Amino acid sequence: MTESLEVLLVESNPGVGRGARIELEAAGHRVHSCFEGTESGFACAGLSGADPCPLDNRLDVALVVRHGVRPGPTPTEAGLRCAIRAGVPVVEQGSDLLDPYAPWIKSRVGHDVVASCEAAAADDDLIAEMHTAMGELLAASGLEIADVGIVLERRPDLLQVHLVGSGRVSEDAAQALGVRALDVLRNAPREQYGSIKVQFHPGERSAT
Repeated sequence: MTESLEVLLVESNPGVGRGARIELEAAGHRVHSCFEGTESGFACAGLSGADPCPLDNRLDVALVVRHGVRPGPTPTEAGLRCAIRAGVPVVEQGSDLLDPYAPWIKSRVGHDVVASCEAAAADDDLIAEMHTAMGELLAASGLEIADVGIVLERRPDLLQVHLVGSGRVSEDAAQALGVRALDVLRNAPREQYGSIKVQFHPGERSAT
């Protein structure tokens, strides 16, 4: 199993995502909601004050479960707009016919809602963006993308970035690459962490 995810569950109608919630929680993931048992658009957690808004903390993925064909959003789907604006990747379980969220859907649920959410929350896109930001520095140092691996370690209040360099990467180059990685993360709307740290792992140094 992948590390525990923070999942925002959005339902077109109260209760339609119950099965998905059960599966996600059974897999060890934490599921959050914007609304509890009501169709009213004025009962969101952020307005009622009963619970904090899920978007006040880190979210890894948003799952919207829709019942039937609905060409427009329902009141209890309002939280999905907030998630989209925050840059949270969106997975949908429901029909793609007349889907108002189609432009923002990263993937649709196949046979396994847990696997679909885990895949959407993967860091491949973010790592690719960091490698792109490092491109000029790598080229100037005679390096390639393959010379620097990137691993993200997520904790509740900390994102630890591990840069794994080949023996060709000097410490000065590693520091500069770390700055580029931080720039990407600070501008990524869904990276909501108390702190971000970068650690360089030099690997084996060449003898020449």
